[in-house]
Amino acid sequence: MNDLPSPARMPSFTVLQQIAEKPANSTELTDNLHTALLDFASHTPDNIACARQIEIGTLGSSTGLKLKNRPVLFSNIAHMLEDTVMPEVFKQSLPDFTPQDWDAFTRLTTLIYLLFGQYHPQPTNRDT
Repeated sequence: MNDLPSPARMPSFTVLQQIAEKPANSTELTDNLHTALLDFASHTPDNIACARQIEIGTLGSSTGLKLKNRPVLFSNIAHMLEDTVMPEVFKQSLPDFTPQDWDAFTRLTTLIYLLFGQYHPQPTNRDT
């Protein structure tokens, strides 16, 4: 991975704090996120393509990073990954990578997405 940003290019990610504080769809927040991501990671074709596929949005009572023009929050995608078996590519590329390592990686990924959003769990029968 030679496209990792240098510490000198670390932008202000105040947009992530704004996402967590502002519970509404916002074109401005999405634009700010795209700018911050590309300033951080560079304007390579794959980074630009990534930015074009994401937006800040609200689904139900939850707001966060989501697929552009689709009703799918990245936190939900990450949560679904937690229930998957470690892909073979990890086993081959990282022979010492254990299923427990995979579980920790997928859980942390979910938590990172949840960290920068507003998520309100739906009431369950126990809550009524």
